[in-house]
Amino acid sequence: MEIAAVGLPVPLESWTGQVHSVFHNSVNLRGPGEALLCVHRFPFGLLPGSYLVPSLDTSGLRPGDRAVGRTAGLWVGKLELPLAPDVRYVDTRIPPSRQPVRPAAWTAQRRALVLRRAEQQENGWMEGVYARLTWELAKLRTAVEARDLKELQQRCAAMVGLGQGLTPTGDDMLLGALSALHMYRPEGAALLAEALKPLLPCTNDISRSYLWQALEGRAATPVIMALEDLASGGGRGAVTLLDIGHSSGGDILEGILSMTAPGEETKRPKEGTRERKEAE
Repeated sequence: MEIAAVGLPVPLESWTGQVHSVFHNSVNLRGPGEALLCVHRFPFGLLPGSYLVPSLDTSGLRPGDRAVGRTAGLWVGKLELPLAPDVRYVDTRIPPSRQPVRPAAWTAQRRALVLRRAEQQENGWMEGVYARLTWELAKLRTAVEARDLKELQQRCAAMVGLGQGLTPTGDDMLLGALSALHMYRPEGAALLAEALKPLLPCTNDISRSYLWQALEGRAATPVIMALEDLASGGGRGAVTLLDIGHSSGGDILEGILSMTAPGEETKRPKEGTRERKEAE
């Protein structure tokens, strides 16, 4: 097993940490920074602070195992993961766009998202959550345009940790919205980041890590590709993004589209029981 690619940023100095969580295709590490590091074999691309190991086998790893980083590679539990001779280093910073969003490209991505939502057939509870969150996104955009920090804080507080999945739906939508602002409205990204940062403890460790990277202006490569496609007219990015997780890719795209095109006011959803994932 070798590290074929690295999604920057990763620690430059030697470090010692531990395994945070283990999944079939990935293992998260607690290293020296605020965000978790991820060793994975995801086919879709690279995350910020990640190491791609195509033949990764996580079956022998457990949370709490020792993790060590050196210039030559990683040691995770009993796994030795050297850097491949031709290892690729990929910058995950979101570049500001010099071109505006193309309406046709935005419409194509919205159509792809609507079709994917129809395939997912969420249960009644999640339909209510989506209605609530899309309404919150509309208000979030209005607050960004008005540069209303107090309103932004209220909207973020209503979204963080809300929904299902390893990364809750509201978090994924916020990640998409923040990423879109970094590319197309940097001044809005700074304001949203100011509102969101104090709320990061309200969600779980893994989702908080992704949001932290977004605050710093970084995102997974499929997110960046989908954003760039909005200006270039390409279509591959949205397709790749929608294939991430059960609904995470679609939720991220929802946040992207909410910030990159005019939207109609959404009727306020009926008040109901609001469930929030317990912070780890």
